[in-house]
Amino acid sequence: ESKKYIKEATYGLVYGMSRDNIINHLDTYFGEGKGNIFVNDEIIKDILSARKAAYSYYITVGSIDDAYGRSHKVSRDNVLSIVSRVCQSYEQKLILSIFETLNEADGDFNITLYQFDGLSIKFDCNKEYWMSRINEVFNQKAKEMRIYTSLSWSFLDKNDKVVEQKEQVVEVITTNE
Repeated sequence: ESKKYIKEATYGLVYGMSRDNIINHLDTYFGEGKGNIFVNDEIIKDILSARKAAYSYYITVGSIDDAYGRSHKVSRDNVLSIVSRVCQSYEQKLILSIFETLNEADGDFNITLYQFDGLSIKFDCNKEYWMSRINEVFNQKAKEMRIYTSLSWSFLDKNDKVVEQKEQVVEVITTNE
């Protein structure tokens, strides 16, 4: 349950939630002072600082390109929504790689629900093969896009308890361009 609230705060970091709103959000769920501990972590402070610098940069430049190469005009008034849209385009492009795997599946699995940052999949057969193949395709797309991420799989065990396993993207391609 706590993972949900940490994930919301982390998304807030990326999508422009104010520092004070992040603190209030975490204090509400974890108790007074926990939000301050989070935002004063050195990594989180670095992310907030980098986010501020990025926003200033895109406002100065006046535009930002999304994952599909489309340019979006940026101003002080729309920077949060445009940067959010751009971040979502990268998530979409990663998820699209899983949808494209359906072309190979011949009915072995179906995507039953698209959840913006995830999918619900029903495997009819060859589950282990398709999980491996989806990981392979997803990881390849992440490497091509130079995104370090992981694909999480959640299942219900025989007691209907959610069990999660992560598949790390093990190799990240970096170049000096």
